Amino acid sequence: MSIKLRLALLLGLLLLLFVFCLFAFRALEQRQISESIASARRDDAALLGNWLDLRTASLRRFTDDAAAWSDLATFTFRPTQDPTWPQRELHPLLAGYGVDALWILGSDGTVLYQHLREDLISLPPPVPEGRLDEHTAPGSDNRSYFHPTPPGLLEVRSCRIAGPNGNAWLFAARLWDEPYLRRLGELTDSSASLGPPAAASIADALKHTAEKTDAPAPIVVLRPLTGWSGVHIQTLRLVKPAPDISFYIATDRLKTRVFLFFGLCLIASLAVSLHRWILRPLGWITQSLARHDAAPIQPLLKARTELTRVAELIVSSFEHREELRREVAERRHAEQELQRTLEERARLGRDLHDGVIQSLYAAGLGLASARKKLGTDTQAAERHLGQIADLLNDTIRDVRDFITGLEPETLRDDGFLHTLQNIFAATNASGLARAEFDLDEPAVESLPLTLRTDLLLLLREAISNALRHGQARLVRIRIHRTSDQPPTLCLHVEDDGTGFDPARVKRGRGLDNLFARAATHGARTELHSAPGHGTRLAFHFTLPDPADDAASAPRPEPDLTQ
Repeated sequence: MSIKLRLALLLGLLLLLFVFCLFAFRALEQRQISESIASARRDDAALLGNWLDLRTASLRRFTDDAAAWSDLATFTFRPTQDPTWPQRELHPLLAGYGVDALWILGSDGTVLYQHLREDLISLPPPVPEGRLDEHTAPGSDNRSYFHPTPPGLLEVRSCRIAGPNGNAWLFAARLWDEPYLRRLGELTDSSASLGPPAAASIADALKHTAEKTDAPAPIVVLRPLTGWSGVHIQTLRLVKPAPDISFYIATDRLKTRVFLFFGLCLIASLAVSLHRWILRPLGWITQSLARHDAAPIQPLLKARTELTRVAELIVSSFEHREELRREVAERRHAEQELQRTLEERARLGRDLHDGVIQSLYAAGLGLASARKKLGTDTQAAERHLGQIADLLNDTIRDVRDFITGLEPETLRDDGFLHTLQNIFAATNASGLARAEFDLDEPAVESLPLTLRTDLLLLLREAISNALRHGQARLVRIRIHRTSDQPPTLCLHVEDDGTGFDPARVKRGRGLDNLFARAATHGARTELHSAPGHGTRLAFHFTLPDPADDAASAPRPEPDLTQ
């Protein structure tokens, strides 16, 4: 395991330990705040419940007092004795108890007396039709329930009024409309509202909403409201904002930030020190050894630290290595010169075969044919000898073109396309064939001079084979560069000659020279031919990537005398 990795693991361990302490510290603070909030919530919830009980207890007190009121019983069973008694004695009490509606029903359900608030004039008694007899059951003298009406939800409290001739029933009600809910919210310092029986989902929604903010969840008090039969019909919701803990949260955040800043500064200073005093000098040494260059360790030679001696030993090893490298380079140069001589001999053999030997071979065949005709047809032999003389003159011109036209200086001056056109014109002495050129000249001109020269020799042999052996009348030559990685130069030569079967026809030295010349540049070759369908040659040269060329360029040798 490297020193850099070990130091990185050490710093990582310290960072994890610091993060753990930070989270533990923050968790402790959060726990204290949560306990304070929970205690405040319990106290506020109990206070809200007490306020609600006090507010709703006024109806109970009113009905309990009315049940023991003899004047009310006297008026109920003998209303004609004092008809103004309700306006004089009863009505002033209703507002104090918060009663919005009052009904006195007989045992058969007949309305003996009623008093309604102005906006509740048409409100019927809050008793389900045909169910008053349930109120006469044992233990049902007093009943509290809620009754839904068009104006709103009524809070109803009932009691039995005993009389000499039977019983009557008093129903006192309070309307839970929006003004009443607002007053209830003001008294309890909360927001009061009525909702469906599924109140738990509403509380969850309020809690979920609070979790999305930085403040704690509000205090929610839910009070189920039951109807005549004890069925949960609606829910009263009192929502009070949670206690203000912004100061505690701000203090907690400040502590966390101070602790975080201190820990990060400590770890950062340790990391910078390790990097500056250990890792960076080791990096210089590693870079110097990898590049075999003393330049990266120059700061160590001047620093005069414990690693300076190591840097001096590295410089000394570089000097010895340079001496050894020069000796190896001299030997390698001698071997390369010998190899270059052998390769030049092989290249000269291919060049002579591809150009001169073919013409001399044709001239020799012509002389043998003319010699046979000397004794039988002198004129034909003379004509044949004239043709042989023309062929030898062409051969001399080919040799001259080979010597003067394909020299690197001439190729650099005339250009690749012009030189290729001259080669085709010299090979097409009869003038019966024509050529089509499709060359990517910028790509070709950017090639090394040796590669361009070998491309011309390849094309010379291919054109000669197409015109002389294939008797072609059209030769297409295309050179283009692909956008592959690494880039590839493609050379295609196609003719409409007689063609041949590559599997059956014995190949001569010409095709072997073609393939050998292409192989010296690492090219991939393809040959496609068939009798009567011409011949197609393809060469694919892999070109060096410009980025690789830049990377492989020789670097200047360091000056070790500084």
